[in-house]
Amino acid sequence: MMPITSLHRMPLIIALVLCALLATDAVAAPSKAFLRLDKNNDGKLSGAELSTSPAGLIKAIDTNGDGVITAREDSRYFSSRNRTPPRAVMATKKSTHPYANNDNPRQTVDVYQPLSRKSPNLPLLIFIHGGGWRSGSKDSGMRHLSEYVGSGKYVGASIGYRLTGETQWPSQIHDCKAAIRYLKANAATFGIDVDKIAVFGTSAGGHLSCMVAVSGNAPELEGKIGQHLKQSSSVTCGISYFGPTNFLRMNDYPGRMNHNAANSPESLLIGKPIQLDKSATQKANPVSYVDKEDPPMLFIHGTDDPVVAYNQSVLLSNRLKPLGVSGEIITVQGGEHGGFKNPQIKELERMFFEVHLHGARHKIKSQTVPN
Repeated sequence: MMPITSLHRMPLIIALVLCALLATDAVAAPSKAFLRLDKNNDGKLSGAELSTSPAGLIKAIDTNGDGVITAREDSRYFSSRNRTPPRAVMATKKSTHPYANNDNPRQTVDVYQPLSRKSPNLPLLIFIHGGGWRSGSKDSGMRHLSEYVGSGKYVGASIGYRLTGETQWPSQIHDCKAAIRYLKANAATFGIDVDKIAVFGTSAGGHLSCMVAVSGNAPELEGKIGQHLKQSSSVTCGISYFGPTNFLRMNDYPGRMNHNAANSPESLLIGKPIQLDKSATQKANPVSYVDKEDPPMLFIHGTDDPVVAYNQSVLLSNRLKPLGVSGEIITVQGGEHGGFKNPQIKELERMFFEVHLHGARHKIKSQTVPN
């Protein structure tokens, strides 16, 4: 048995995330980690009980800002943000497909189809995971896609791609585009409307989503992967959650890391310190590929992001708008690198998809919302 002192020191974020991933019931209840850390069984965590917990997570869960996490706050936060609604999961079927004509597990795509469809051919939502291009998994796509697919109005896909421990840029965008070409080539099998495809992702996945969206007219980024090279990899619209858009300006604002360092995620992606080969780095920047044919984009970014500074979304938006391309920004006041609490943010995401994939008449303009 693990000593009580070890349990006491266990980082709250690790335990809570594990509980959230394992949870199968949508009824709000304190997580197992909460119950374990609540030594005096008073239904709240405070003082020494929170002494080793990450400040960012405490701030996110502590909705009234009193420095204490109650059982109600814990259950509300993790049931609403990290637990996939079981009804949505049950209403979908998942299959995994290799898109590169090989057996590399990273070069596969998960396809989520609804068990009950509103139409034989549905719009496709493609999720690209984050993790600094060096970690992460397409498995995280389920949480982002299941409710949409479960509604019967969308097919979902989550792309796996090779990480920097295996290969450097432009392999990552080559993989994403190969996966999209595969999905389009098999549209009849999956019941996809190839004229209605959205791509979205978080952090590094936001960067790759931007690259997919703005590089429809950049044949040099297509690569030679897979059997469907004649298919287009263009998409209808895209959303970037706090994704980098110009690596050379990642250090414009102080943050948690030095992006110019040789071991930064961006330098590992390029294969060398980004400022030492600006030409190579520019080829990985979404801002380098903007043209007037680009699809509409939505950027969602926190003002206090310590990993990818807020200005990264502004830089790409400012390149799109003069060309007449929609590039609205949802500014999350006080938001950091994800962990957004305001349900309005997900509602704006949903509305964006409805507008561009279902013809809804919502007006989505740049705006600031509280975290």
